[in-house]
Amino acid sequence: MRTMLIMVGWPVLAGLVLAVLTVAIRRDRLQASVPGAVRVWAIAGLTAAVLLALIDQIGGVFTFVWGTPDLTRLLITLDFVGPLVAAGVAVAMLVLPLPQRRRGGSATLTRRGLATFVDRRWLILPALALVLVLALTVTGGALAGPDGMYMTDAGIMQFGTGIYGWHRSIPSLIAIAALLIPMLLTLLWISRPPLQDDETGDVTTRRWRSRQILRAASAGLLMHLASVLHSFSATASTRASASTSEGPVFVQGAFSALETPLRVAGFGVDAAGWWIVFVALVVAVSTRTIRAARLE
Repeated sequence: MRTMLIMVGWPVLAGLVLAVLTVAIRRDRLQASVPGAVRVWAIAGLTAAVLLALIDQIGGVFTFVWGTPDLTRLLITLDFVGPLVAAGVAVAMLVLPLPQRRRGGSATLTRRGLATFVDRRWLILPALALVLVLALTVTGGALAGPDGMYMTDAGIMQFGTGIYGWHRSIPSLIAIAALLIPMLLTLLWISRPPLQDDETGDVTTRRWRSRQILRAASAGLLMHLASVLHSFSATASTRASASTSEGPVFVQGAFSALETPLRVAGFGVDAAGWWIVFVALVVAVSTRTIRAARLE
């Protein structure tokens, strides 16, 4: 169990260290002044997301070691869905306190939409993570049989194992939709109300909130992608043996050579997800506050 805890824990620790270094090195570019209420809700939401993700990963180790078969099956589902739920909690809390529509707002006639306060470069990472998740889901679904098993025909025998495909991905696809749709609505909600009299400060706050929301969503998608990669690595590691007249014969799956690359990629992507969510949390903790700002 100690080995499993180390394997689960080192991406978390690596992400935290890299996040602290990132904020320390790029402090001037990452920092901003935002209303105190916005900062407090951001810290609360991101802290909740980190704790939920930790419980999902570390708690899963104990369930896997001492749990029953039913708990283990539940663990497999939670391993995929947990990071998405954690990110969803952060996104929901990052929109608080809700922007208020008041008549005293700016009369600026510039049309504001979903991406008004979002640098389009920020969208690359979540979009890439989503494309990779969907590509692996389609690949797993193509390789899986009707029962969700990946079968290997070795001539003298057949053996099968579970694979992440349509059978296992349905809860995850629902969770992804439940994360991305509110995320887009939240970004739209932040952008639509009239600007305050202090337009510069208001724009800064809205950009800060939008960036934090995209960081939380990106981290959840990356951690989910890491779970999918680990699942494919486990499928690739499946081996079987059979006794023949010439002695025992050992066989392996068609893509067994990808076991190590998939595992390494999974740990790397997981560390990247933790790095992003910790960057968001450290930025929120170290951000300056504006006492007199109003969320209009």
